[in-house]
Amino acid sequence: MSTAVVERFEVVDLDPSGVLDALSDSDAEERRATARKLALAYQWAVLHPATDRSNVLESPEALGGDGTPEVAAFTAEPLAVRLRITPGAAAALIGDALDLVHRHPRLWRRVQALRVPAWQARRVAQQTRTLPLPSARWVDDQL
Repeated sequence: MSTAVVERFEVVDLDPSGVLDALSDSDAEERRATARKLALAYQWAVLHPATDRSNVLESPEALGGDGTPEVAAFTAEPLAVRLRITPGAAAALIGDALDLVHRHPRLWRRVQALRVPAWQARRVAQQTRTLPLPSARWVDDQL
């Protein structure tokens, strides 16, 4: 059980300028949080590399596209439990992080610098996942 303090935020007393300021602050917080979430998902993948075991239950999983490292089987499941999302959503988060780091490094740096929202970068990663690595890098250069 979490002991985090939940801060209540009231908006009814804000004037137009206050609303815009609060929206701007919320957007910046969201960009920081989602960039950090992607970085943590990538670190989770790094901490769970594929192994050379022959057991089918331990076979590696390729969550990203061409040029990304495989991860150990069942890497996404603990992340899914902790984030309260489906294993498929956790696998997508890890795969997107792997793609951004290894296939779209320029876009990754822009997300981490908070210049590009993580959701936009993830969409690029998802839409280019089937491309070979040189093509994905070309897309990264064009962005």
